[in-house]
Amino acid sequence: GHCIGELHLHKTGIGVEDCQAIGELLSSSPTLRHLDVSLNDLTTEAVQLLFSGLQYNSTLEHLLLNFNPLGSGGAVPLLRSDVAHNLRALWLSRTGIGEEDCRALGEILSSSTRLEVLSISENSLPSNAMQFVVRGLQVNSTLCSLIMRGNSLDSRVAVSLLKSPLAHRLCVFSL
Repeated sequence: GHCIGELHLHKTGIGVEDCQAIGELLSSSPTLRHLDVSLNDLTTEAVQLLFSGLQYNSTLEHLLLNFNPLGSGGAVPLLRSDVAHNLRALWLSRTGIGEEDCRALGEILSSSTRLEVLSISENSLPSNAMQFVVRGLQVNSTLCSLIMRGNSLDSRVAVSLLKSPLAHRLCVFSL
């Protein structure tokens, strides 16, 4: 297989066909630790092709998907995969994720023993979707950086997060 440790494809204009080829490459690259495909206008279909290759990867630690129009439900296949449980950093800002993605994120947060960085900012998530993330945050013990601005968060929930053990542990905390 290929020995790729980091793949930086930030703002390169990759599309569906490129993602299929990259997905195939990733399926034979068991050493990939960092993948940045931010700012590529990737649709759900394109990201699905990437995810199909990532399902064979057990070493990925950093995944940056910021500024891609994944849409509601677009990150669910990733979040419900084994890959998500190995991640140390997940960046989903401005991806248009929705309630189902938040439900899956909450599950990851409550069971992950590795996730340290999470960014879901600027997704205009309503408070009913954010409640799933918050539930996961209340039991998570590994997160040290949390960026959630640009979403609806009930003020009582925000205050409870600020008073929780999580707030004392975080280095970066942006509501």
